[in-house]
Amino acid sequence: MILKIGKRPYFRSLAATLTISFSVLTMIALLIASSLQMYFSYKTQKDLLIKNQRLIAKNTANTVENFISEKCSLLELTSKHRDLLSFHKEEQKLLMERLLGLEPAFRQLALFDSEQSEAARVSHFSKSLSPELMKYDDTELFSSTARKEIYRGPVYIDEITRMPMMVIAVPVTDIFNDYKGSLIAELNLKVLWDLVYQFKIGMGGDVYVVEEHGYLIAYKDISRVLKREKPDHITTVKHFIEKGKSSNKKIKEISKGINNTYVITTNISLKTLKWSVIVEQPIMVAYRPIFMTLLLSGLAMFFSIVLAIISGVYLSRKLINPVIELRDATEKIGKGELSLKIDIDSKNEIAELAVSFNRMVEDLKNTTVSRDTLLSEIEERKHVEQVLLDSEQKMKAILMASPIGIGLVQGDKLEWANESFFSMFGYEENDILGKSISVLFSGDDDFRRVTERLFSDTGVSRPANVEVRCIRKDDVFIDCIMGACPLDASDLSRGQIITFIDISESKRLQAKLLRAQKMEVIGTLSAGVAHDLNNILGGIVGYPELLLLDMAEDNPMRDPLLMIKKTGERAAAIVKELLTMARREIAINEVVNLHDIIDEFMKSPEYESILTFHPGTDIKVDLRADRVNILGSGAKLSKVLMNLISNAAEAMPEGGNIRITTENKNIERPVSGYENIDEGDYITLTVSDTGEGISNIDLKKIFEPFYTKKKMGRSGTGLGMTVVWGTVKDHAGFIDVISQEGKGSKFILYFPLTKGDVIEKKSPETPGNYMGNGESVLIVDDVEEQRILLTRILDKLDYRITSVSSGEEAVSYMKNNSADLIVLDMIMDPGINGLETYKRILEIHPNQKAIIASGFSETEHVKETLKLGASAYIQKPYNLDRIGRVIRDALSN
Repeated sequence: MILKIGKRPYFRSLAATLTISFSVLTMIALLIASSLQMYFSYKTQKDLLIKNQRLIAKNTANTVENFISEKCSLLELTSKHRDLLSFHKEEQKLLMERLLGLEPAFRQLALFDSEQSEAARVSHFSKSLSPELMKYDDTELFSSTARKEIYRGPVYIDEITRMPMMVIAVPVTDIFNDYKGSLIAELNLKVLWDLVYQFKIGMGGDVYVVEEHGYLIAYKDISRVLKREKPDHITTVKHFIEKGKSSNKKIKEISKGINNTYVITTNISLKTLKWSVIVEQPIMVAYRPIFMTLLLSGLAMFFSIVLAIISGVYLSRKLINPVIELRDATEKIGKGELSLKIDIDSKNEIAELAVSFNRMVEDLKNTTVSRDTLLSEIEERKHVEQVLLDSEQKMKAILMASPIGIGLVQGDKLEWANESFFSMFGYEENDILGKSISVLFSGDDDFRRVTERLFSDTGVSRPANVEVRCIRKDDVFIDCIMGACPLDASDLSRGQIITFIDISESKRLQAKLLRAQKMEVIGTLSAGVAHDLNNILGGIVGYPELLLLDMAEDNPMRDPLLMIKKTGERAAAIVKELLTMARREIAINEVVNLHDIIDEFMKSPEYESILTFHPGTDIKVDLRADRVNILGSGAKLSKVLMNLISNAAEAMPEGGNIRITTENKNIERPVSGYENIDEGDYITLTVSDTGEGISNIDLKKIFEPFYTKKKMGRSGTGLGMTVVWGTVKDHAGFIDVISQEGKGSKFILYFPLTKGDVIEKKSPETPGNYMGNGESVLIVDDVEEQRILLTRILDKLDYRITSVSSGEEAVSYMKNNSADLIVLDMIMDPGINGLETYKRILEIHPNQKAIIASGFSETEHVKETLKLGASAYIQKPYNLDRIGRVIRDALSN
């Protein structure tokens, strides 16, 4: 049917088209919007229901878990008393009765030794209850505690109190963590009723706990718990009994609950117990808000559609009449009626169009424009616009390609930036464009300084630069050179071009270079001092050893000589630290097991000494790494561990916790920490404490020689952390340090892994195994005292000795003589050194055997000498056992 108005069919008119189009589009939009609103409202309500039930289940599970864990922790704390089983029986009972007084949930406690014999028993009700009242599996309990695990028994109803009970047990160990027995407790679970009942869920909802066989453990109606009710008609409970764990679904299908009503259930399994917490809510209560939301949304959608249809009809008629007038006027103007004027009584855009139409008619009457001139002007304007566009694109390309971060700011707002800028600070365009650049600075003081220097109204007429500390989006600090240049020096409000150059890496390299130069200077000085001290210490260590060999055990001078020898050895150890600091020792490269080194240190006298001087320190070891072999020196690594643990203990004068852990880490790209850590496979050794922490100022200097906050002579030499640094570097490793004042410190050492296997060490040899057989030995040393000492030592070992004081004398002697072995000092002044001496002797005796002995040697010279054929390197001061074995091995090979 076609409705006609006058001569025009209605459905062919613009009015009808607008009415139908507006109504249909509006209805479609409303339908979509309403449907989406109804869907998301339903989904939100449902998700909220699920999350609420899940949260209550988790909170209940955590509460129950914490209740059991707290009781186990109390037992463990009591079992940690050193040698608990060695106490007198009355002392054991007193300790256990104290625990009963602290924890009323325990009905009785029993202490058993490792042979499963009862040592003591205490109870709330009587001095001794029958053991049969504590129901548990003997085999499972004692096997669990023997494995140093906590035993948690099944729930049962007590015959006396008619209360649900369970048995828990913890291992009793000695100071070496060896199993010595079991501490058993009978725990009253009555308090679980109140813990579970405190959790509410809507109207008519329930929260309860079941064990692995489906029996109720905790419920608001305690009588059902005491009756050992088993609600296995519930789908969730049935699944838990069959599978032993909670369903992966967050919400179960509609089923009958514990009170035989249709409910929605959610359940959570406990981590340490085979229990499950179940939360249920009646279906009608749960979904009532969702039904009301859908009903209201449907009504709103219906009335919105009706309103849209009415509005479409009204607006189409309101708009179409002025359009018809403009159309008729256009036809008349096209026929030359330039006196025509349109009058539309309206204040909208159509009225403005009518005003513009009238102005156009007036211009047509008064102005004649050449078409060719107009086209020429249009072409010229297009050309200028294209040139400007090309220039702008080139400039943008140049700025975008620049490695320097470049941006445009107006005031302090960022209006534009290139890719280097976003990459430097880690932001996306939408994150920062139009916002203040104050977020790029590490503090208000830095931003205020930049603002006063670069963005002040007084300003500058040329580019200005200032060094600032900025912060990336990921909270990483970077050092930058920031520049600024105004677009118009006379009017800074037009904006400024800012530039950022990241100088963080160059500053790190500069600091690293300065530290390396400082270490080199101090190392050279320390190495020279160490060389001279080792020559002096040779007599202090060597002569007492020679005298002790010929001295009777009951000689009164024996103890003083031993004291002199030990004092010299301690001094030699400090000298060894100086050499380690100077990194002038020969690297000992053997495959070692880092876990074995840690275990050996934990049994060493040094470790016991740390515990003795710091009794309030608790040290725990957690060795998680499964690949543990590295290339290096076990003795040096043990020294590193000792220094780190000793420093950690001294940082906790009131006591605290030290944790030693190992892990395997694969670094796929360099990591920035205290120093940059290269790619590779590592085992990390971490020593952390809860002590005083290290300030930022001290953190930069902790590895410098002689830098210490301790009292010199009492707590150390100031070389401990320097030795740690040098040893880690000798092992091709890295160090990361994390510390904050008042919150402790963490030292993380990265050691490269090796695929080699640990070689089993040979048993120590007796002196008889390295005695000489009259072989000839030439000693070459520029220090007379060293020659005399070594001559006496080797004479004691039955060698024929010749000694000379320089390399030149040694070469001259060997031209006319021979020696089975040469003991060659590396540094001799004046004259040629040990390397040059050995080269000249090899020209005379090509297969001449030799060993290198020195208080200090340059690593490269020693390596070259060893490559030429020298058998070994031995460090001064001399020790009879060590020099004897080295010479015997050299002659045997």
